[in-house]
Amino acid sequence: MVCYIYVGETLTMPLAASRIRFISVCLCVALLASACRGENAPEQTAIPTLAESGGETSQAPTPFPEPQNAAEFFARGKAAYEQGDLPAALADFNAAIELDSSQAEYLHQRGIVYFVSGNYEFALADFTGAVGLNPTNSEFIFWRGRTYSYTGRPVEAIADYDVAIRLNATNAEYFFWRGAAYAFQQQQDPAIADFNRAIALDSTNANYYHWRGNAYAFSGNVDQALADQTNAIALSGTDPEHFYARGLAFAAKGDPISATADFTQAIILNGERSEFYLARGLAYKMAGNSEAARADLQRAAEMGNTDAASELAALGS
Repeated sequence: MVCYIYVGETLTMPLAASRIRFISVCLCVALLASACRGENAPEQTAIPTLAESGGETSQAPTPFPEPQNAAEFFARGKAAYEQGDLPAALADFNAAIELDSSQAEYLHQRGIVYFVSGNYEFALADFTGAVGLNPTNSEFIFWRGRTYSYTGRPVEAIADYDVAIRLNATNAEYFFWRGAAYAFQQQQDPAIADFNRAIALDSTNANYYHWRGNAYAFSGNVDQALADQTNAIALSGTDPEHFYARGLAFAAKGDPISATADFTQAIILNGERSEFYLARGLAYKMAGNSEAARADLQRAAEMGNTDAASELAALGS
């Protein structure tokens, strides 16, 4: 997930605006550009697990007789997709659609292959085709919304999520993704309302708490942000974003010791993120540990973080 923090104010200023701005915890710019991180959202029944994880499978390919019709090409394509063979799945879905272009499910599943492959333009075309053939299928509409989300079109995404929710108001993911689209537009109140609905439907998803915590942080409710990130950590405990976000909340509350501990854990989980070193450096600076602050800011600056370079220069020799 691509995240940003505001570093234009010193961390030693009083709480209120400066610290709240410091923890402007990054909401996904590409909407969960890692597996929103929506890939942390619950798996869809119509979507194989691989679609969410992007992972590979060691399962040996299942032999299939040569398909004789569109349905058989589609079945073989789904099997290939389950086994992680995206090119084979795409070839079979293409064949199925060429033989029978009236099946919305064929377009939908091919759209998922394109989506997983990062070919959002083709995915959008297929999902739109599927919706045109079956405009009452909430999954078809939802996945088109996700594609709009991933391509930075939150207005279109929200419109699709609205329809999907009207068709099925029991799917937590629909509310979560609409909330993320609102958050992308800095509309934190409707975002929080949707995250609340997602959590009410599924209270076991750490990412829902994480995103609601981000929205609360942007709204200035640091206590609730801290509580939500703590819940996210309790549910997962392995996502560096959750520790990073909670660290920002601790920093906003003027607790650099706890903030440093969380930033350190984020770095242990992923030491390739310059903003983690930047945040820890600023927390050290808040605590009056200039030597440790300089080391972290130097590390972040060496990783190409221009904010860290500016903070390092301000720290002086």
